[in-house]
Amino acid sequence: MSVDTATPAGSAGSVGDRYQLLECVAGDPDGPAVAWRAWDNLLNRPVTLTVVRPGGEAAAGFLRHAHAVSTIVHPALARVYDAVDEGGRAYVVSEWVTGTPFTALLRDGALDPDAAAATVARVADGVAAAHATGVAFGGVHPDHVVVTPDGGVKLAQVVGDGRADPAHDVRGLGALLYGALTAHWPLAPTGGAAALRPATTGSGHLLSPRQVRAGVPEDLSTLAVRALDPASPHGVHSAAAMAAVLSERAGPPPDVFAFDDDQRDRRRPRWLALAIPVAAGLAVLALIGWLLGTALGGLPGRQGGGSQQAEAAGPTSSSPSSAPLKVVQPTDASLYDPSPQSDGSEEAKIKMSYDGNPATSWPTDRYNNRTNTFGGLKDGLGIAYDFGQPVALRDVTIVTDRPGISVQILAGDSMEGRSRSEYAVLGERADLGPTSQITVKAGKPERFYIVWITKLTSDGEGRFYGSLSEVTFRR
Repeated sequence: MSVDTATPAGSAGSVGDRYQLLECVAGDPDGPAVAWRAWDNLLNRPVTLTVVRPGGEAAAGFLRHAHAVSTIVHPALARVYDAVDEGGRAYVVSEWVTGTPFTALLRDGALDPDAAAATVARVADGVAAAHATGVAFGGVHPDHVVVTPDGGVKLAQVVGDGRADPAHDVRGLGALLYGALTAHWPLAPTGGAAALRPATTGSGHLLSPRQVRAGVPEDLSTLAVRALDPASPHGVHSAAAMAAVLSERAGPPPDVFAFDDDQRDRRRPRWLALAIPVAAGLAVLALIGWLLGTALGGLPGRQGGGSQQAEAAGPTSSSPSSAPLKVVQPTDASLYDPSPQSDGSEEAKIKMSYDGNPATSWPTDRYNNRTNTFGGLKDGLGIAYDFGQPVALRDVTIVTDRPGISVQILAGDSMEGRSRSEYAVLGERADLGPTSQITVKAGKPERFYIVWITKLTSDGEGRFYGSLSEVTFRR
């Protein structure tokens, strides 16, 4: 049914015979880009429905990016549920996030340094997880960072045209940290940030947070300034680096299960103490409408908007006390082939599976048979990654140019004389997409993790093979 079709009072129509449109929260319902608060009649839950016109080739970037980021799993990123192209229009269905925009909290003043570091660390870690899969957002802004009623922190605006650059995100994280430390805004005053005091300059240069507000630690002040200029020789060049520094600085999250209520209240970050009454006192729907309205400028066909938004983000654990994920690099890697039948070419390209470049790949040999297994010669083939010491991984992201392969994540403390059955299976995924994130089951730390391919894909000429273009590990 068209969104223009007459419907009963309280409804603005429906999309896909499944989503009931409740309220236009940004854009023009008849324009090229519009966001709706909607209701999923099948799963009985609120959603955000972002519609662009036309669909087809004009919306290709919008949909491609949405599909890519929908595989990302992180507690600081809103989730994308679906992306559909109907030709005349395309739409993305994503999580409806309720809570208080970070901008509203900063109107009450700056956060204490520990709370600022902890909050931005969570967002930075989510952005780093997206960057590891080749996705950038371009809309890291205090309007888009929402403190949820349970105290979580989430980047709620995740839909756009997919043309953003990772450097935009790093700069946005620097501005977010600067704002959290000072309650001043160092970039162009868009959206709710226009209500914040502009950052002060001296002799044409931006003053550091430490110069603006007494008591700001020098390390956080320097980090914010360097992240605001990621292109400079001394700038912060990646969200992962920023997340690592802030997470180390912030330390472990507060113990929300402390028996001493007074002690628990003292440990609670100031933004959490503010978020609960603020969230209760504000009209959530109006806030989210305002939040989305400031973000739609980056959507396809939308004129004006200063930032380019990326699309979509992944699902997440709802626990606000989950420690931020950190990327960890293996020290070495080797072919794991319990029934060796290879010519050595596979071993030569292993480093391409974790060289930081998704354009390079480690391919398996090609197997000449009419099945998607290994020619009946073996049950699987993989790469064993050595971390030098035991680590407790939490997820593995795999980029492949052979979508459709299936993998398992195995773990163990040694590679000496071990058969496949001697390793624990800590995660698995069938029929991988171009980018897939696999959660690793909790267990004891292990030194070796094996990405074990169990199914290959056809090359269209009667042979079967697989590949790993980039494997990223997080703990």
